[in-house]
This record gives sequence, structure tokens and C-alpha cells, in this order.
Amino acid sequence: MTQIADGPARIKRFYERAEPKANSGAFVLTLDDRPAKTRAGARLATTSQKLAYAMAGEWNDQSEYIDFRMMPLTRLLMTAIDLAPSDRTTWEQTVLDHLRSDLVCYRAASPAGLVERQQKAWDPLLDWAGSVLGTKLAVTSGIGYVNQPEEPISECARLLADASDTEILALKTAVDISGSAVIGLAAWKTDCPADELFRLSRVDEDFQIDQWGRDAEAEARETAMAAEFAAARRFFRLL
Repeated sequence: MTQIADGPARIKRFYERAEPKANSGAFVLTLDDRPAKTRAGARLATTSQKLAYAMAGEWNDQSEYIDFRMMPLTRLLMTAIDLAPSDRTTWEQTVLDHLRSDLVCYRAASPAGLVERQQKAWDPLLDWAGSVLGTKLAVTSGIGYVNQPEEPISECARLLADASDTEILALKTAVDISGSAVIGLAAWKTDCPADELFRLSRVDEDFQIDQWGRDAEAEARETAMAAEFAAARRFFRLL
């Protein structure tokens, strides 16, 4: 077995070829025909053939050094495989907590340009979420907290309970990056492109950029966030 050890993001490449091999109803990632293992010692395997081949592609694309920062599908799957029951409970709660105070429910009172942008971007999302969760989420202006109806929270909890560990992890990742459970759910349950969904999470930031211009450091952070969000969205599609 080839175990993926903890350590720096980059280690020297030690294999010639990565490929998945069918084994007992799953597809196991192999490195030079040796099954790879997660950091906790479990087989690096998935029941999804599409995900297995995409993950092998990440390994084959590495050069002299393995850079796990460039292997988001592998990182997500390893984390999901090593998931403890307490981790899953925490991640489900993270999604529900975001839904109770969701980005798209808190609107600016001014200026008018930002108010209009938020309405145009987020109102269709809330309409969609209401159709999925049974009741439309409440919206407020300013910083005051708004209590959400119990029905959409309960329905979201039911969806999470029925989800696989891999789905929960990808959803939690999308929610953390976007700051919105609604946008995360849309990444999971709709065919909306990842870049469009990510932009919906950046309405306020894009408005500020239009007013004051771009900041190179902030732009670099956003690029990295967009890539991670896209990886989570792709992970959903490959399951």
C-alpha cells in the first residue's frame, strides 16, 4: 500500500502512473499498481468511476513534486473517507447555521445600486430555495438578525441526513467558501455553472470593486476561492 502521509503540501513524486482499478464494487486509486491509502490508512477508493478517473488525472498531472494544493478532488475524497461521525454532525450543523443567517437574506438598505444588484442576483436564488425547502426564507435589510421559518431549516436537515459523506463534505466546502447555504445547495442540486454561482456570492465585493478598483492581494485570494468552489461543484457532478 502507498500511504499519503501528513506533511508539506509538496513532496517529491514517487510513482510513474496513477490509475483506478475496480475492486469489490469500488474503484481504488493505484500508484504503479499499488493501492494508495489516505492519511488515516484507509483505501483511497470511490464507487464513482468518473471521480476515480478524474482523481487519477490529478495525480498524473503532477510534475517533479506532488502539490496537493493542485489536487482538490483527491483532498476532498481523502477527507470524506477519513470522516468521523462527529465530523459529519459538525459539518451538517455548519450548513444549517449558515442557512439560519444566510448571506442572501441580509440586504443593504443603500446605496440604491447595491440594493438593486442584490435583488437581481439573490431574489431568484431565494425563489429556487423556497421551492426546494418548502418555504421561502425571510429577508431583512441592515444588520438586524431575522428569525427564519422552521420548515426550510427542517427540510434542509432532512436533505443532509439523506446525503452521503462525500456530498456533505462538498456541500460544506461550497458553503464555507460562498458564505451561503443557499448557494451551496444550488451547487449541489442545480446545473448552474460554478463560476456563475461563485459570482453570486461576491455581489458586495464586486460592487466595491466597481466603486474603488481592484486590490491585487484580494484578487489573488478570490481566484483561489473560486478554484476551490469550482472543485467542490465538480466533485458533486462526478459522484
